Amino acid sequence: CIKAHQAGVLNAVATLGTALTEQHVAFLKRLAERVVLVYDGDDAGKNAAVKAVEKFLAQDVDLRVLTLPESLDPDEFLDAHGAGAFESLISQAPEAWDVRYRHCVSHFGTSTVTARLKVLDEMLGLLANSPGLNGTTKENVLVAQLAQRLAITESDARRQLREPRGRTASASVMRKVTAGESTESPELIARRAAVVSVQQRQRTDDLLECELLQLLFTAPQIIGWVRQEI
Repeated sequence: CIKAHQAGVLNAVATLGTALTEQHVAFLKRLAERVVLVYDGDDAGKNAAVKAVEKFLAQDVDLRVLTLPESLDPDEFLDAHGAGAFESLISQAPEAWDVRYRHCVSHFGTSTVTARLKVLDEMLGLLANSPGLNGTTKENVLVAQLAQRLAITESDARRQLREPRGRTASASVMRKVTAGESTESPELIARRAAVVSVQQRQRTDDLLECELLQLLFTAPQIIGWVRQEI
């Protein structure tokens, strides 16, 4: 990130060595409509790029993913090729959805019906794990595009989407409550929703505790104050 700024690429930030989180995504969304994630060109970088797609998918942001060639990291690439080549690759970075799709195709192929069904299942699973997309125009566009690429009907793709989405417990509960289709008692539905809410709170609390520990390691002089106050 420092090398990028030294080279004149000033709109660059880094996550300080940590994995990309939902909080990072929410913060970036407030700062920019278009975000290009730049990953090292090695296998670890490619895998991280694939995993990052899910965190951005439901966000209203134009996400692109750039995996650098020759297994280089940004520092090495800037040394070897300069800022002009770096910015040129950034401007041509593919959409995140396409990156994930190409990853699936490279893994399963599309030459057989079974292979296409595996690609379909994995891509629809990605949509199912982004409940914020449910019923949105963005989801409609992605499903239609996926169906066209895999040479299947859009109605079949939508029917298939209902299966992985049905396996997502919280999405299933909320859908039943909203549609009024549940055969379970309202008390059971409420308890399930409460469990989901508690789990989400625990994840937030875990993040806050980790942040506090980072502060204590970074600034041990505040330990006494923290012990007294918390």
